[in-house]
Amino acid sequence: MKLWRTILATGVLVLCLLFAGCTTPAPEQSPVTPAETAAPVEITSLTTPAPPQTFEPAITVRSASVFEPDFSRVEYRITTVSGEQTSTTLLDMDRSITEFQGVPAVFYRTSMSNENMTVISNVYFDTDMETLLGGSVNQTVQGNSIYQELSPEPLDQSGIMLWEKETTLTYQGNETVTVPAGTFNATRYVIPTTYGEFTYWAAPGIPIPIRYTAGIDSNGNPIYAEMVRIERP
Repeated sequence: MKLWRTILATGVLVLCLLFAGCTTPAPEQSPVTPAETAAPVEITSLTTPAPPQTFEPAITVRSASVFEPDFSRVEYRITTVSGEQTSTTLLDMDRSITEFQGVPAVFYRTSMSNENMTVISNVYFDTDMETLLGGSVNQTVQGNSIYQELSPEPLDQSGIMLWEKETTLTYQGNETVTVPAGTFNATRYVIPTTYGEFTYWAAPGIPIPIRYTAGIDSNGNPIYAEMVRIERP
Protein backbone atom coordinates (compact mmCIF):
# COMPACT_ATOMS: atom_id res chain seq x y z
CA MET A 1 0.00 0.00 0.00
CA LYS A 2 1.31 3.45 -0.88
CA LEU A 3 1.94 5.87 1.95
CA TRP A 4 -0.81 8.36 1.13
CA ARG A 5 -3.35 5.53 0.96
CA THR A 6 -2.15 4.29 4.33
CA ILE A 7 -2.83 7.69 5.84
CA LEU A 8 -6.13 8.51 4.17
CA ALA A 9 -7.98 5.19 3.99
CA THR A 10 -10.60 4.75 6.66
CA GLY A 11 -9.22 1.33 7.48
CA VAL A 12 -5.54 0.59 8.06
CA LEU A 13 -4.20 3.94 9.28
CA VAL A 14 -1.57 2.92 11.79
CA LEU A 15 -0.16 -0.53 11.18
CA CYS A 16 1.43 0.08 7.77
CA LEU A 17 4.32 2.19 9.01
CA LEU A 18 6.98 0.70 6.76
CA PHE A 19 6.71 3.04 3.80
CA ALA A 20 8.05 1.70 0.53
CA GLY A 21 9.19 3.86 -2.33
CA CYS A 22 10.02 7.01 -0.32
CA THR A 23 13.72 7.61 -0.66
CA THR A 24 14.21 11.32 -1.38
CA PRO A 25 15.55 13.48 1.50
CA ALA A 26 13.00 16.02 2.64
CA PRO A 27 13.49 19.47 1.07
CA GLU A 28 12.33 22.71 2.60
CA GLN A 29 8.60 22.91 1.84
CA SER A 30 6.39 25.90 1.11
CA PRO A 31 3.27 26.05 3.24
CA VAL A 32 0.05 24.85 1.63
CA THR A 33 -2.91 27.16 2.18
CA PRO A 34 -6.27 25.38 1.95
CA ALA A 35 -9.60 27.12 2.32
CA GLU A 36 -10.12 29.02 5.57
CA THR A 37 -10.86 26.69 8.47
CA ALA A 38 -14.17 27.24 10.24
CA ALA A 39 -14.48 27.65 13.98
CA PRO A 40 -14.81 24.42 15.97
CA VAL A 41 -18.28 23.00 16.43
CA GLU A 42 -19.03 21.93 19.97
CA ILE A 43 -20.01 18.27 20.24
CA THR A 44 -22.42 17.71 23.09
CA SER A 45 -23.03 14.18 24.26
CA LEU A 46 -26.49 12.73 23.68
CA THR A 47 -28.19 16.03 22.90
CA THR A 48 -28.84 15.62 19.18
CA PRO A 49 -32.62 15.56 18.75
CA ALA A 50 -32.64 13.11 15.86
CA PRO A 51 -32.65 9.45 17.01
CA PRO A 52 -30.15 6.97 15.58
CA GLN A 53 -31.28 5.12 12.48
CA THR A 54 -32.93 1.78 13.17
CA PHE A 55 -33.14 -1.13 10.73
CA GLU A 56 -33.64 -4.84 10.91
CA PRO A 57 -30.34 -6.63 11.66
CA ALA A 58 -28.21 -7.43 8.58
CA ILE A 59 -30.08 -5.02 6.30
CA THR A 60 -27.79 -3.16 3.87
CA VAL A 61 -27.82 0.59 3.31
CA ARG A 62 -25.93 2.96 1.05
CA SER A 63 -23.10 4.87 2.72
CA ALA A 64 -24.34 8.21 1.34
CA SER A 65 -27.44 7.86 3.54
CA VAL A 66 -25.20 7.57 6.62
CA PHE A 67 -22.00 9.58 6.05
CA GLU A 68 -21.05 12.69 4.08
CA PRO A 69 -17.89 14.83 3.78
CA ASP A 70 -19.46 17.78 5.60
CA PHE A 71 -16.49 18.74 7.76
CA SER A 72 -13.42 20.96 7.56
CA ARG A 73 -11.31 19.28 10.24
CA VAL A 74 -11.44 16.14 12.36
CA GLU A 75 -9.14 14.60 14.93
CA TYR A 76 -9.02 10.91 15.86
CA ARG A 77 -7.07 9.09 18.56
CA ILE A 78 -5.78 5.62 17.70
CA THR A 79 -4.34 3.30 20.37
CA THR A 80 -2.21 0.28 19.45
CA VAL A 81 -0.73 -2.47 21.59
CA SER A 82 2.58 -4.21 20.81
CA GLY A 83 3.53 -6.77 23.42
CA GLU A 84 3.41 -4.88 26.71
CA GLN A 85 3.72 -1.46 25.08
CA THR A 86 0.79 0.81 24.29
CA SER A 87 1.15 3.58 21.73
CA THR A 88 -1.25 6.40 20.92
CA THR A 89 -1.29 7.89 17.43
CA LEU A 90 -3.06 11.19 16.77
CA LEU A 91 -4.67 11.66 13.36
CA ASP A 92 -5.51 15.23 12.36
CA MET A 93 -7.28 15.67 9.01
CA ASP A 94 -8.26 18.92 7.23
CA ARG A 95 -10.56 18.90 4.19
CA SER A 96 -11.38 21.75 1.82
CA ILE A 97 -12.47 22.46 -1.74
CA THR A 98 -9.81 24.33 -3.69
CA GLU A 99 -7.92 24.13 -7.01
CA PHE A 100 -4.85 22.20 -8.10
CA GLN A 101 -3.09 23.57 -11.18
CA GLY A 102 -6.32 25.24 -12.27
CA VAL A 103 -8.50 22.17 -11.72
CA PRO A 104 -11.23 22.03 -9.03
CA ALA A 105 -9.98 19.70 -6.32
CA VAL A 106 -10.67 18.17 -2.91
CA PHE A 107 -7.69 18.90 -0.68
CA TYR A 108 -6.73 16.79 2.35
CA ARG A 109 -3.96 17.80 4.72
CA THR A 110 -3.35 14.92 7.09
CA SER A 111 -0.99 14.65 10.04
CA MET A 112 -0.30 11.39 11.87
CA SER A 113 2.02 11.47 14.87
CA ASN A 114 3.16 9.45 17.87
CA GLU A 115 6.33 9.19 19.96
CA ASN A 116 8.24 7.53 17.12
CA MET A 117 7.12 9.21 13.94
CA THR A 118 5.33 12.10 12.26
CA VAL A 119 3.77 11.87 8.81
CA ILE A 120 2.31 14.91 7.04
CA SER A 121 0.58 14.63 3.69
CA ASN A 122 -0.87 17.27 1.36
CA VAL A 123 -2.99 15.47 -1.23
CA TYR A 124 -5.27 16.74 -4.00
CA PHE A 125 -8.07 14.69 -5.59
CA ASP A 126 -10.46 15.51 -8.40
CA THR A 127 -13.95 16.37 -7.13
CA ASP A 128 -15.33 13.02 -8.36
CA MET A 129 -12.70 11.21 -6.26
CA GLU A 130 -11.56 9.19 -9.26
CA THR A 131 -8.04 10.59 -9.67
CA LEU A 132 -5.21 11.63 -7.39
CA LEU A 133 -4.06 14.91 -8.91
CA GLY A 134 -0.84 15.36 -6.95
CA GLY A 135 0.65 16.39 -3.64
CA SER A 136 3.36 15.30 -1.25
CA VAL A 137 4.08 13.19 1.83
CA ASN A 138 6.81 13.93 4.37
CA GLN A 139 7.55 11.45 7.14
CA THR A 140 9.99 11.69 10.02
CA VAL A 141 10.85 8.48 11.85
CA GLN A 142 13.26 8.67 14.80
CA GLY A 143 14.78 11.87 13.41
CA ASN A 144 15.16 10.67 9.81
CA SER A 145 13.04 12.47 7.21
CA ILE A 146 11.78 10.99 3.95
CA TYR A 147 9.92 13.02 1.33
CA GLN A 148 7.71 11.78 -1.51
CA GLU A 149 6.15 13.75 -4.36
CA LEU A 150 2.86 12.28 -5.55
CA SER A 151 2.15 11.92 -9.27
CA PRO A 152 -1.32 11.82 -10.86
CA GLU A 153 -2.88 8.36 -10.90
CA PRO A 154 -6.32 6.72 -10.89
CA LEU A 155 -7.68 6.01 -7.43
CA ASP A 156 -8.12 2.54 -6.04
CA GLN A 157 -11.62 2.87 -4.61
CA SER A 158 -10.76 0.57 -1.70
CA GLY A 159 -8.42 3.28 -0.43
CA ILE A 160 -10.93 6.15 -0.52
CA MET A 161 -12.44 7.55 2.64
CA LEU A 162 -15.83 5.99 3.30
CA TRP A 163 -17.60 9.35 3.33
CA GLU A 164 -16.17 10.27 -0.10
CA LYS A 165 -17.56 7.29 -2.03
CA GLU A 166 -20.78 5.34 -2.38
CA THR A 167 -20.66 1.83 -1.02
CA THR A 168 -22.83 -0.67 0.84
CA LEU A 169 -22.91 -0.91 4.63
CA THR A 170 -24.48 -3.68 6.68
CA TYR A 171 -26.45 -2.58 9.74
CA GLN A 172 -25.59 -4.42 12.97
CA GLY A 173 -27.51 -2.60 15.67
CA ASN A 174 -27.61 0.41 17.98
CA GLU A 175 -25.53 1.00 21.09
CA THR A 176 -24.12 3.69 23.37
CA VAL A 177 -20.53 4.57 22.40
CA THR A 178 -18.10 6.71 24.38
CA VAL A 179 -15.16 8.35 22.58
CA PRO A 180 -13.02 11.38 23.54
CA ALA A 181 -15.57 13.64 21.78
CA GLY A 182 -18.37 12.44 24.06
CA THR A 183 -20.97 9.73 24.55
CA PHE A 184 -23.43 9.06 21.73
CA ASN A 185 -26.38 6.88 20.81
CA ALA A 186 -24.70 5.27 17.79
CA THR A 187 -25.58 2.94 14.93
CA ARG A 188 -23.05 0.21 14.09
CA TYR A 189 -22.28 -0.84 10.50
CA VAL A 190 -19.78 -3.24 8.93
CA ILE A 191 -18.22 -3.29 5.50
CA PRO A 192 -15.90 -5.85 3.85
CA THR A 193 -12.59 -4.42 2.60
CA THR A 194 -9.41 -5.77 1.09
CA TYR A 195 -8.00 -5.73 4.66
CA GLY A 196 -10.88 -7.65 6.22
CA GLU A 197 -14.18 -6.57 7.71
CA PHE A 198 -14.26 -3.13 9.31
CA THR A 199 -16.81 -1.63 11.69
CA TYR A 200 -18.06 1.96 11.76
CA TRP A 201 -20.19 3.78 14.32
CA ALA A 202 -22.45 6.62 13.15
CA ALA A 203 -24.02 9.21 15.47
CA PRO A 204 -26.94 11.51 14.60
CA GLY A 205 -25.77 14.92 13.44
CA ILE A 206 -22.12 13.84 13.02
CA PRO A 207 -21.25 13.50 9.28
CA ILE A 208 -18.40 10.95 9.58
CA PRO A 209 -17.75 7.97 11.89
CA ILE A 210 -17.28 8.73 15.58
CA ARG A 211 -15.41 5.43 15.87
CA TYR A 212 -14.13 2.78 13.47
CA THR A 213 -11.86 -0.23 13.44
CA ALA A 214 -8.39 0.56 12.11
CA GLY A 215 -6.64 -2.81 12.04
CA ILE A 216 -5.50 -5.26 14.73
CA ASP A 217 -2.75 -5.05 17.34
CA SER A 218 0.07 -7.55 18.00
CA ASN A 219 -2.28 -9.59 20.19
CA GLY A 220 -4.92 -9.85 17.49
CA ASN A 221 -7.26 -7.36 19.18
CA PRO A 222 -9.08 -4.68 17.16
CA ILE A 223 -7.60 -1.19 17.00
CA TYR A 224 -10.14 1.62 17.11
CA ALA A 225 -9.91 5.16 15.78
CA GLU A 226 -11.97 7.35 18.11
CA MET A 227 -13.11 10.89 17.36
CA VAL A 228 -11.63 13.63 19.53
CA ARG A 229 -13.22 16.68 17.86
CA ILE A 230 -14.74 17.81 14.58
CA GLU A 231 -15.14 21.17 12.86
CA ARG A 232 -17.80 21.94 10.26
CA PRO A 233 -17.54 24.40 7.34
